Amino acid sequence: MTNKKTNSKQDNRRIEFRLDLPLSAIIEGMLANGQSFSEKTMIENISSTGAYFELKALITVGAKLLLKIELPSSLSEDKKLNLSLPGHVVRLEKTGTNGNKQGVALNFDEELVSDEVQFITEDS
Repeated sequence: MTNKKTNSKQDNRRIEFRLDLPLSAIIEGMLANGQSFSEKTMIENISSTGAYFELKALITVGAKLLLKIELPSSLSEDKKLNLSLPGHVVRLEKTGTNGNKQGVALNFDEELVSDEVQFITEDS
């Protein structure tokens, strides 16, 4: 687990505890040109308020995305369990050797401890 300070000119400094946990995820949303997309990626870190990952898709700051994580069966009593988290992009960074990917900082619309977070089983 890492402890990162988030510095923003607009708000006070706060400490977020981020879990460096590579989890497979699917990101769904709209490209900058208005077309919908779905891309598989790995989450680099996650907290109760957001996540960071890389995408090839060309998105913009402010874009609304849906992050879908299939939780390991060891965490869900051997059931297939997916976590579906809507959010919006707050920061983009060029990554990859040729700048062919962008690092995406996503703020969740609701904190993970909220009643709005949905766990979806394959039976649902």
